[in-house]
Amino acid sequence: MTSRRSANCLCRLKKVNQDLFRSGSTVIGETEIGGVRTIYEKWLSDPKNVPAPWDSFFKSISHYDRTKIKSKSLAEVGKIKKKEKVQKRDEREINLKQFLLVQQLIRSYQIRGHYFAKLYPNLSEKNAIAEEEHKTLLKKVKSELKLNNLFALPSPTTYISGKETRLSLFEIINRLEDTYCNSIGLEFMHMNSFTQCDYLRKEFETPNIFNLTKDEKRLLFSRLTRTACFEKFINTNCPSTGGLNSLEGCEMLIPCIRMIIDHSSSFGVDHYVFGMAQKGRLNVLANIFGVPLVKLMGYLHQNEFFTSYLGTDQVKLDTNSNKKTRLTMMVGPNNMNIMAPITLGRSKIEQLFKTENEILPILIHQNTDVLGSEIYALTCSSGSNTGGTIHIVLNNFNLEFQSQFFSNLAKTIDAPIFHVDAEDPEAVQRVAIIASEWRNRFKKDCIINLMSSNEIKFDDLMGLNPNAPLKIKCKKSKPDVVQKYFNRLSKEGVITENLISEYTDKYQQLLKTAFETSKDLGTHAVGSWIDTPKLAGFNKPGDIPSTGIEENEIMSIGMIHSSPPLGDFVVHSEIESLFKRRTSLLKKKNVNWSLAEAIAFGSLLKAGIQVRLSGSIQENMWKNRHYVIQHQKKENISYTPIDFVDPAQAKFSIQNQHHSSSQEAILGFEIGYSQCDPNVLVVWNAKDDSSGIPQAVIDEYLSCGIEKWKKPSGIVLNLPHGRNVTTISSCSFRPERILQLCANDDVMEFDYKKQLFECNWIVTYPTTPANFFHVLRRQILMPFRRPLINLLPRNLIASDANISYFDEFKTNSTFKRIITEKVEDPAKIKAVVFCCGKVFYEFDAIRQKENRDDVTFIRIEQIYPFPYDLIQAEIAKYPKAKFVFAQEEPRNMGFHQYCSRKLKNILKNDLFKVITTPATLHTHYDISSDDYIKNQKMKMDLMSQIENDHNLPL
Repeated sequence: MTSRRSANCLCRLKKVNQDLFRSGSTVIGETEIGGVRTIYEKWLSDPKNVPAPWDSFFKSISHYDRTKIKSKSLAEVGKIKKKEKVQKRDEREINLKQFLLVQQLIRSYQIRGHYFAKLYPNLSEKNAIAEEEHKTLLKKVKSELKLNNLFALPSPTTYISGKETRLSLFEIINRLEDTYCNSIGLEFMHMNSFTQCDYLRKEFETPNIFNLTKDEKRLLFSRLTRTACFEKFINTNCPSTGGLNSLEGCEMLIPCIRMIIDHSSSFGVDHYVFGMAQKGRLNVLANIFGVPLVKLMGYLHQNEFFTSYLGTDQVKLDTNSNKKTRLTMMVGPNNMNIMAPITLGRSKIEQLFKTENEILPILIHQNTDVLGSEIYALTCSSGSNTGGTIHIVLNNFNLEFQSQFFSNLAKTIDAPIFHVDAEDPEAVQRVAIIASEWRNRFKKDCIINLMSSNEIKFDDLMGLNPNAPLKIKCKKSKPDVVQKYFNRLSKEGVITENLISEYTDKYQQLLKTAFETSKDLGTHAVGSWIDTPKLAGFNKPGDIPSTGIEENEIMSIGMIHSSPPLGDFVVHSEIESLFKRRTSLLKKKNVNWSLAEAIAFGSLLKAGIQVRLSGSIQENMWKNRHYVIQHQKKENISYTPIDFVDPAQAKFSIQNQHHSSSQEAILGFEIGYSQCDPNVLVVWNAKDDSSGIPQAVIDEYLSCGIEKWKKPSGIVLNLPHGRNVTTISSCSFRPERILQLCANDDVMEFDYKKQLFECNWIVTYPTTPANFFHVLRRQILMPFRRPLINLLPRNLIASDANISYFDEFKTNSTFKRIITEKVEDPAKIKAVVFCCGKVFYEFDAIRQKENRDDVTFIRIEQIYPFPYDLIQAEIAKYPKAKFVFAQEEPRNMGFHQYCSRKLKNILKNDLFKVITTPATLHTHYDISSDDYIKNQKMKMDLMSQIENDHNLPL
């Protein structure tokens, strides 16, 4: 640096010499440069003592006031320059430090501001660490910086300055407080996308970006007034229903939904699918769906608790946008962990008939329902993503919960969370608008957390709750939300006292009239509250058609499924080997399990039936499926042979969700998907090690779907079962649980078609590929829809040894409810053994080993509805035989408790016994366990046990 400066000075000195030469003055040679010092000292005393070029030269190399350094030497001048430079550097460092401190303060508000928002009182202890950190930083900023100093703001990271470039520290803090610590607590800095964070910063931080007109405020007030009037009326006239459904403190839910609908309609949304628990359902039906008040009150007279599950599907004209809007309220249990996935599944299939942007799912969570909700896992998969869902959480004043917000789980999917005071109507409206725009712009979920301290519970109906004194004190001291907003608007001159009376009196009279009129209406029909109009007429008894197909179709679909794509598509060697084995089977007119399933799917697709396959698709026992083939040398290039069965075929959708942690959410999603259109076959495959995970959905929704929810579903549940693996808890799907939920089967019914129509679901355990093929096709060809619980044998599916012949698939063939053996002389049969599933093949091997031709087996392939007609006919063939039911499962599990009871009803005598292993406490089954040894001994001693007259009591 020093040498560079010397060179510059030398250049300037040469220029001075040239100027002196032109003017005729004395010239300084390069050897006399030292004389410059003398000239410089003369210049310091008086610039006129030196020629003009020297004056210019000294001025150019000196940035200091000549009068201040008049008596200074050149060395002293150098020291002054160095000191000045250090001072400037220190000033820059101080300015940078102050700038970063202001930036840190802004960042702190953006990250922690929602903790201090004016949402509810006296909860600072919930976020003591965040509060301490923020207060420490704020104190440091105020101590090191002056409040009146102006600071330039970093435009990419904040928009609080608006069009101004500099703000005082006092104004910066005020604007940050107003943005992040007022009635809206914005939680968004956990998101990874800078673009999305920047969008929210701009929407919330820009000054005066949201202002309502007087007409908009009057509209908002009228909607809020109607909501509050309805709540007050229901709580007064139907206190038990009011306690369950009350929106007290969250009355802004209705105006919030109305604003979402109004704003989303401008983006092209014309169908809204709602899933919600009981809280607020009546108010939503009355003031959002426009269900006639007389009809709604009639439900209250019919059954007050029944109103907690009401649903509907209707098209109404939106008076604000003048557009037709379809609204669907899903029917279901008061459990959003179940209802939310079902609602999303319904939304997804609706999007197939329109576009993703035209269908908007809205989920309304109740307090802690959002905590355990696993629906967020569904957004990670393209097969279940609905293009963004708006979640509204009705959050009450809860002192027992250890975290401040119930909605923290949403952070796992990078969704913004808008915490908003439910008693600030304009803040809620602002959040509703931004949520609608967010969903339209980014196609992602967002959460509106309506925070309120006024929630009615059963304890409050009977008197004050002694366990929540702070909550009660808060409720007593807080004014009504309608009155608060009226006071605010009256001060602004927007409304008058007469206007609020006009709103309330007119609506109260409508409610009273409807309530009195509805007392004489009587019972309402089921169709008046069903939410699936497409299935409303698709639930009538009829003939069960043949499920077979032509031989050429079997061969055609099988060969397509067994052929690699043409061209340079590189297939894995294992897939090539699999294709060769399939082709070899087809040439022999044989079909294994994976081929049987593919041929069933292909024939349905060809007939225009959409097929959706989800869950655990290719793992473990389904390793021979391979519907999708991946290119081995190019990324993201795949081929699905079954997509090319026919040019006009229906859509085949496959979603491999084996690695998802939430089987309950996935099953709920698929159930919702299956309930909209009867011409869609939905097949869900359970994971091998998830025996009990989706049981809540099965128990609470699927098993009672027809009787309780009036919602038929044709979904197929493929459940792996069979005691032949070594993984703990993966060898049983607990069929005893499924069979305990079977209904309408106590009386022996011999009409097969009537049995199928009146059952709540169908339970099968096919043991041949052909029967597997037929049960899948029968499921969609029946004139009505019932869920199919399809237990499948692991070892048979994974093997190519268990096959069926083409003749079993041909036209006029059908599903065999039982499979019997050909017996030439029934009189010689000493024992008839009934069994279910793959254990037949193990029993048969023992029989052949012992050369026992006096024992025959009957496989019960359809367990429920029980095939009384076929089994009674078979029993009649063997008048001298003993009848036995044998299973590999322990005595307290499996099929015998259900099947034995049915068999005894037919036999009506004591010539019946059960062969099984002793009861156990677990399903663990490996080669080292005692259960395994006992099971093997039972199978080996089967024949001797048959001859033993001991009858195992049920």
